Amino acid sequence: MLSKTVSDILREADALLLSKFEHSDAQYYLRELMHARELDLYTQLDNYMDEDLNKEFQAGITRLLNDEPVAHILGYSWFYGRKFKVDHNVLIPRSETELLVEQTLIEVKDYFHHEHLDVIDVGCGSGVIGISLKLEAPQLNVDMVDISTEALSKTKHNAERLYAEVNVYASDMLSVPQLNHKKYDVIVSNPPYIENDYELDASVSNFEPHLALFGGIEGLDFYREILKQAQGLLKSPGLIAFEIGFNQAEALHFEIHQYFPNAVIKVVQDYAKLDRMVFALV
Repeated sequence: MLSKTVSDILREADALLLSKFEHSDAQYYLRELMHARELDLYTQLDNYMDEDLNKEFQAGITRLLNDEPVAHILGYSWFYGRKFKVDHNVLIPRSETELLVEQTLIEVKDYFHHEHLDVIDVGCGSGVIGISLKLEAPQLNVDMVDISTEALSKTKHNAERLYAEVNVYASDMLSVPQLNHKKYDVIVSNPPYIENDYELDASVSNFEPHLALFGGIEGLDFYREILKQAQGLLKSPGLIAFEIGFNQAEALHFEIHQYFPNAVIKVVQDYAKLDRMVFALV
């Protein structure tokens, strides 16, 4: 029996979630379940909700209250306008990483005088960076590497589903044997950069892979390893593109110059005016 309107059910779900969290994912979750745009959902607020839909929605709200990320409940996350499959084996993509893709495309266009560039996405996870770069700029030759076989399975699945012609390799950073003969115009990475002792929200610490989160005592371990290996794999001219923690720009500036003394370094901020990306032109 249809007994409650969409508006009533959403209001109740918001109240539950906001009693525990600073924000509510109820509207977004329902919209995704209904395959509706935001405007479409508003036009249905006074309608009664189908009971089967309500049961699925309520089950999801219970999972949200237990700190499970909405992306895991849905099984996917939107990134750069595309739906990427995600699970507990990969980092859920953040909006800041969309800015890394956007700015990398700008830097590539401004910095290089030819289009057919060799690009490698290091620590690719679900594949959002490398796949998005390939789909936005098909002329790029994109390789993707990750040490996690579970993550690479998700990368391959997303690449196939989105018809992205990329190469995927199992590798500890840039050390994969298949790549030893090859050099790259662009090395891009969103590596683990959280300090080991940083206390994360339960939705992150309990559900996302720590391998993709923590980067050592200072959060810089993976940057150093990529830079070290990049010395033998980066073409000249070449570009290194990193997503960073908001307080790491100065430290990364120093680390980059340890390996590439003549690099021209650019720091780019996110929408919150926090340092979020570092680009090294070498």
